[in-house]
Amino acid sequence: MARDAYQQALALRRELGEHSQLAYTLANLATVARYQGDYPRALALEEKGLALARTAGDEWAAAHALKHLSRIHLFVGQHPQAKVECQASLAHFSKLGGTFGTAFCLEVLAAVEALDKHPTRAARLLGAADGLRQRFGLAFAPAERAEYLRIETTVRGSTGVDAFEAARAEGRAMPLATAVAFALAAGQADRLSPAASSPLSRRELEVAGLIARGLSNREIAEALVIAERTTEAHVTHILSKLGLRSRAQIAVWSTRQARAGVAEREADAAITPSTLKRPAPSRQITSTG
Repeated sequence: MARDAYQQALALRRELGEHSQLAYTLANLATVARYQGDYPRALALEEKGLALARTAGDEWAAAHALKHLSRIHLFVGQHPQAKVECQASLAHFSKLGGTFGTAFCLEVLAAVEALDKHPTRAARLLGAADGLRQRFGLAFAPAERAEYLRIETTVRGSTGVDAFEAARAEGRAMPLATAVAFALAAGQADRLSPAASSPLSRRELEVAGLIARGLSNREIAEALVIAERTTEAHVTHILSKLGLRSRAQIAVWSTRQARAGVAEREADAAITPSTLKRPAPSRQITSTG
């Protein structure tokens, strides 16, 4: 029934040339397919929607498409893909001020970190999402509530009860900008172009990237869960190794390095739904919807 209605809406919007709205209708059809357990079809529809959103220059539609793609890849056990898409979506929502999308991305990233055996990070991310939902009154739809509970169970099961609650409380107390930086910092060094031949360590690359996002030393320390003095030492080392004299110069250098890796990141995020079989990997969050 819902699928037929969305198909009719799809045909009408194609006739009217409403490309960005087409992306949202494709997302609705993808949701139906996901609830039916047809993940290959859901992925194909979301990928089409993402392409349309980018063609139309609709950043909101692109953020939503990436968000849904990350959830599907989480469910089928493709955690690296889910992480790439979810961090890209989070960056969009953070820029646009989308609090609901931001909370959703923090939750998906929490599950990814738990499955990748980073339980403390996972609990902090889940706590950050909880805090954001509480502050802005972001309620769950019934189906979303069920999915959240599956994510919470995954994160809680990755560590002991006391450690989980302590880390979750730390996440809840994070300011929004710090929570976003914390979520985006994971794996940041991995996304720089290998051709850059950087003289910096992996941690220094993360610090440089957060400087480029405009974070202070204190905010960087909170995002990376290190002492502020350690952050200051990293900044000093970065300046020395790169022969620079200011944080602004670090920001420019980091931005250039990140741009050098854009093509590679786009390749990492490329999706080929036709090659995806209906999977049953050993470590995944299974959707029952």
